Amino acid sequence: MRYLEIACFSLEACQIAVEAGAHRIEFCENYALGGITPKLADIEHALLLQKRPPMHIMIRPRGGDFVYNEEEVLTMINQIEQCNALGADGFVLGCLTKDDEFNYLACKRLLDAAQNKPCVFHRAFDLVKDAEIALEKLIELGFSGVLTSGGLTDAVSGAQKLKTLQTIADGRIQIVAGGGVRSKNIKFLQETGVNWFHSAAWNPKSNLPDFSEIVKIREELMLSI
Repeated sequence: MRYLEIACFSLEACQIAVEAGAHRIEFCENYALGGITPKLADIEHALLLQKRPPMHIMIRPRGGDFVYNEEEVLTMINQIEQCNALGADGFVLGCLTKDDEFNYLACKRLLDAAQNKPCVFHRAFDLVKDAEIALEKLIELGFSGVLTSGGLTDAVSGAQKLKTLQTIADGRIQIVAGGGVRSKNIKFLQETGVNWFHSAAWNPKSNLPDFSEIVKIREELMLSI
């Protein structure tokens, strides 16, 4: 079985993803910044959407790098607690050190706040110096998945690394292929052995996911609508 996650940057985008048949939604805001934590009121409304799939909330207090000070970590913990109170299904988050290493202690605090709900480490993973060591640390800490392009600019370029990471994961963590994932390249990406695919299906004219593109990706994954 293969699955499609859609990155949504607004309530309208979430509705499109639901209607097009996404298997999971990553809810964030501000496409230009690569996604930050949505407003609490928007999260509340998104979680009330009818017939929605599981929704993971992005926990990222600002754009820029992924090195957070104590105040920012506390902000992220508070965001997680607020989302938990609203019934969030899971979270997308990640912290690095100044040396571009996986910040184990900061992430542990965030996962503790998540109270065993699924947590996916976002594409900050593509900045770490040794992806294979970092992957083992993510597994040790209890992350449910990691969103990655294989360390390169897009998933197609990083396909060989994605294949390696999928082999190392061996069912212990979801490898979620993201970065330029589209219907035109999804068949190629399936050759990596990855079962989860992440796309914004972005339409720059509307600044929303393209309904037909989501459907096409699903069809290429040989999934029923």
